[in-house]
Amino acid sequence: MHTPHKNPHSLQFGLTLIEVLVAIVIISFGLLGVAGLQLTGLKNNQSAFNRSTANILAYDMLDRMRANKAALIAGNYNTGGSFWDYATNAPASTTAMKDADIKDWLLALQKRLPSGKGKIEAAASATVLRVTIQWDDSRGTNTTGSETKSLSVEAQGCGTDTATACYF
Repeated sequence: MHTPHKNPHSLQFGLTLIEVLVAIVIISFGLLGVAGLQLTGLKNNQSAFNRSTANILAYDMLDRMRANKAALIAGNYNTGGSFWDYATNAPASTTAMKDADIKDWLLALQKRLPSGKGKIEAAASATVLRVTIQWDDSRGTNTTGSETKSLSVEAQGCGTDTATACYF
């Protein structure tokens, strides 16, 4: 029986330590890149969630005003052009429907958006309604400080009588 001649220099018994270390470094950089992509995705997702929440809350207020058209035509929903928050501007009494609407809306802004504030611009003629919501979006951006975002929704076509519909 003939056994082949084995050259001891041609046999490879394993990887060298340098090859293993280079592979670990390359894998580490790849995992850091994946972690960075995950963080960016989470931040953008939070920002999109806040924007969607603000949009829903703006249309909620427009629907509340449309349901109480008499107070809307009288100009009772107007916040005076400044942003309101729940802590300082919520009506103490909610006997009137518009006060309950504003209080509930401001409470929803406070609970569902970071530093959520809102303003309503509704003239007595009620031909154009504008609901603007403002919130802190620093968790959804790459900035270190606070970044304020806002969203405005308008309704047009509201008439000065209770029979005219508002188109949103």
